[in-house]
Amino acid sequence: MKLHKFKVKNYKVFNQEFSVDLLKENESEGNFTILTGKNNMGKSTFLEAINEFFKLPTKALTIPSDCYNSKSNSIVLKAEISINKLKDANLWNLLEKEGAIPEKTEEPQVLNITKTYLVDKAATFVASMNGTALSKTLVTQVVKLINKEEPYYIRPNMSTEEIDKLINTIYSDAISASSEGDDTSLDGVNQQIKDAITELKSDTDNLLRTVEEKVSEILNNLFKNQDFKIKIEGSEPNDFSIKDLLKNTDTKITIDSSARKNMLLSEQGTGVQRMSLIYTIQNIINQKIGNLGNRMLLIDEPEAFLHPEATRQLSSSLYDIGNVMPIIITTHSPVLINLENDHTVIDIFKIDKNKSDAITLFTSQESTFEADDTENMKILNYVDSYVNEFFFSDKNIIVEGFTEKLVLQYIQKKYNVPFHVINANGKATIRTLMKILNQFGTSYYVLHDIDNNPDHAKSTLKGARTNCINILSSKTEYSKIFVHDFTFEKAFYGDTVESKNKTKQIFDILESTDADVEKFEIRKDILTTYNKIFDLGIEELVSELTNEKVIEITDEASINSFFDDLIED
Repeated sequence: MKLHKFKVKNYKVFNQEFSVDLLKENESEGNFTILTGKNNMGKSTFLEAINEFFKLPTKALTIPSDCYNSKSNSIVLKAEISINKLKDANLWNLLEKEGAIPEKTEEPQVLNITKTYLVDKAATFVASMNGTALSKTLVTQVVKLINKEEPYYIRPNMSTEEIDKLINTIYSDAISASSEGDDTSLDGVNQQIKDAITELKSDTDNLLRTVEEKVSEILNNLFKNQDFKIKIEGSEPNDFSIKDLLKNTDTKITIDSSARKNMLLSEQGTGVQRMSLIYTIQNIINQKIGNLGNRMLLIDEPEAFLHPEATRQLSSSLYDIGNVMPIIITTHSPVLINLENDHTVIDIFKIDKNKSDAITLFTSQESTFEADDTENMKILNYVDSYVNEFFFSDKNIIVEGFTEKLVLQYIQKKYNVPFHVINANGKATIRTLMKILNQFGTSYYVLHDIDNNPDHAKSTLKGARTNCINILSSKTEYSKIFVHDFTFEKAFYGDTVESKNKTKQIFDILESTDADVEKFEIRKDILTTYNKIFDLGIEELVSELTNEKVIEITDEASINSFFDDLIED
């Protein structure tokens, strides 16, 4: 069972209907959806609404009144769910028996379910398949089966009860695999059942030893000198049926450390709690224990309360989980966003400036990228793990190389102005970055060298012109492109500089004082020029003078003008 699309209306910040596509086309296995954007955009609320949808409706489970954006209107949660004949056999057979699924159909089917709340009343459900509404009785049965696949929901500051419930659910899913096909031997309440359950528990506990070892190793690598040892233990069975046991088992996770033995996970720090739960899920899946992959994993800000090293390692684990089971996270960490991963959908939440209190959504589109783009992003992510900060910035500047980035970071630090600089490390990657920012509706600037050095061969100059034209081809109404004629050093120094001396030279210029007249004048030229072309608004750097060697590119003709006298076509 996979959640394709989810819509929410009148739930907290979502006044109007807000919809997110959560699954890529033709996705056969797990999938990874990242909800990102600035604070207070509704990311956590949207995740919370998904979790709310899967709760079984009872009179006790009315939704709090403060969840209503408008109390005069109902809260509406809509889910578009794909069901598979093999993986969702119980649900499939039920719908097929009732005629909602045509006989002998093997292709996945789409189930549409709407959950509606009114103030102080329990939720109601309606559902349809293939354009036909399901009967009330059938809807009730469907909802009960869907509720059994309630997501694993991990969020900051979970209560002890919430952690205990999640641990119980994880263990129940692990042990349930061993009971498949053996339901008849477990009917009723008798000693034979208790013996069978005890055996199942023993087998599962033995399988989980490997998981314990792997998670303990990870925790000790991340949290030094604490000698963590995680334990996953299911309780001894009482006179329950297997169904009751899986609901009520007093399963717990304890951790031994150098400071204390048998400490409950719920008593650990928040970072250890979340990492333990995530890595336990990952390793149970990797060891192919149970049916954890049948559920969906929801994590609100997985990077919360983690140090940088732990966050980087966590990123790899989340993508690993996403290969097997559907996972949705909210995040403010650029480290957790991997743009080149095939099974990842990235949704960025933004305020629509044209509408009052409206949230707009921008979604990653794999079709806009070529093989070279993917390779470029892999390289760039290795070089700069914070390249994805553009998701959280209102002003983004793409530069070709380190020198320009150093200047802009100097300005940023000295004058305390907010913007994000992306060092593309070459022209090829500039175009890739432009494609990414374009699909998320992001405004940005580009700055690169025109590379029209008259000493270069004509073939080299033609290549430089082509590179510039390729960059221009990705320009939108939300972007501006500027170039140095012909390099940064030529534009500001009047001469070229050896690569090994570039960093030292620009640093000396930026740190110069008026005692060194020549360097100080170059410094002023650089800072005032960048302040103007990037609209930084630093009053101290306002100047009427314009560096004629830094030029805005608006069309192909303005590029050709740099090369016409150098290249004979």
